[in-house]
Amino acid sequence: MTKLIYVVGLIIAWLLFYKILTARKVRLPKIKTTIIVLLFSAFIYSFSYNLYAFLDRIIFSFNKDGEVALVNSPFKIPSEADVNYCKQFTDQDGQVITTISTRRDGRYCGEFWHFNKKKNLLLPYKNLNEKQTIYWASPTLRIIINK
Repeated sequence: MTKLIYVVGLIIAWLLFYKILTARKVRLPKIKTTIIVLLFSAFIYSFSYNLYAFLDRIIFSFNKDGEVALVNSPFKIPSEADVNYCKQFTDQDGQVITTISTRRDGRYCGEFWHFNKKKNLLLPYKNLNEKQTIYWASPTLRIIINK
C-alpha cells in the first residue's frame, strides 16, 4: 500500500509541475518536469508518506478510546526481557510482531511513525472487544493486544 502512495505522490507532483511549466510556455515541458520530479523525489516521497500517515491516524482516531504514551505502553520491552517478549503481540493480519525499534529510552515491539523524530509519541487505541485492544503504530502497522 505504501508503494502505491509513493507512486501517486510522484504522479501528482509530476502533473502539478507540468501544469506550471506549460502555463509559462517553457520549451520541452515534459522533460523538464521529469527532471524536476526526479530531483525532488526524496522530498515528494517523504511528504506523500507523512501525509498518508497523518490522514490514516486521523481516520483511526475518530472512534478512539484513548491515547497512551509510547514509554508507558505495553510495547516497551522490560530491561530483563528478551526478544520473545514481543511474541505476545500481533499485527492487524494476525502475524506475530518481530520488529524491535530502539532508541535511548529503551527498546519497543513494533515499528512506529515518527519514532526517531518525536520523544513523546502518543499511540491512539481502540477496544475491539472485552479481550482485545488495537493500537495505531504506523500506517502499515496496527498492534493487537490480548487483555
